[in-house]
Amino acid sequence: MLLAIDIGNSNIVFGVYEDNKLLGTFRLETDVARTEDEFSTLIISCLDNFGINYKKINGIIISSVIYTINPIFEKLAEKYFNTKAIFMGPNLKSGVAIKIEQPKTLASDILVGIVGAQQKYGVNCLVIDLGTATTMTILNDKNEYIGGVVYPGIKLSAAALSQNTSLLPFIDLEVPDHVICKETIQAMQAGVLYGYASMLDGMIERLEEEYGQKLTIVMTGGLASKVAKLLKREVILDEDLILDGLNYLYHKNK
Repeated sequence: MLLAIDIGNSNIVFGVYEDNKLLGTFRLETDVARTEDEFSTLIISCLDNFGINYKKINGIIISSVIYTINPIFEKLAEKYFNTKAIFMGPNLKSGVAIKIEQPKTLASDILVGIVGAQQKYGVNCLVIDLGTATTMTILNDKNEYIGGVVYPGIKLSAAALSQNTSLLPFIDLEVPDHVICKETIQAMQAGVLYGYASMLDGMIERLEEEYGQKLTIVMTGGLASKVAKLLKREVILDEDLILDGLNYLYHKNK
């Protein structure tokens, strides 16, 4: 069995694969203060909830945007799973050419998302990943990653609205039934979520205009399911895109 791990700024997402089939997923809060022993206890408990014996895990692949936590997971893999973790990086074969000015600066989760989209949906893809930061990245018809845009994520935007105003409270990111709202919290929710969806629609239009043709739009990330239904543009919602990309990369580089 393979344990695919996507370490993000806010959450760590885990996926368990057997014969390329995703058996289950779970997530933990990203906490750099935890030790490998603390993480392993939580991971083993989550695996047990799926009826999976952790001793059956014989492969681990990791995409991480927090490099200080990587040694913890490297030790965890060796100590508790008796395997050497594969970390996503420029040394791995991906099948995608990176056509940006400084390829080594590319965040691993961006490349994994592009690889996942390539394998599942083909070329000419725009991958939208709604995480702590939102990224929109393009795979062209030559299997080349040609760049994209990065901007603050939805939760960051909502937090900034509350932190920098004296009268506006912190809000849960629930979608109100109307855009025109008669109550402050719902008005904030509408502004953040419908406003974000409108921004994404506009950015998709601009990116396609500059690219020169229509793209297959694939959306993933923690809030993707809430935002995708608010877009006017049709998108493919794929919450397991990063994990599936890691599974493919593991077998390609094994």
